[in-house]
Amino acid sequence: MDNIRILDAPDPGVTAEPHWGNTNYYDLPPRDRRKAAKRKNARGRRWAQAEAVRANWTPEEFSAEEERIAAQIAEWEAQRDAA
Repeated sequence: MDNIRILDAPDPGVTAEPHWGNTNYYDLPPRDRRKAAKRKNARGRRWAQAEAVRANWTPEEFSAEEERIAAQIAEWEAQRDAA
């Protein structure tokens, strides 16, 4: 076991954060648990809808989306560097 590398080991600073790795939200109060579950379900619906839309995309649409995302990232980097 000692010779097995851990490739995707999370950063120790991340694992020390409160609620890290808890996907069932049992450590939260009931109201916050319900809100977290709502957000999780809404996120799942958005992802499913986006996947359904992308299922019919052409290669040109994929490349256009790739360019749009690259431009958006470049804009964010410029804003970050300007700050």
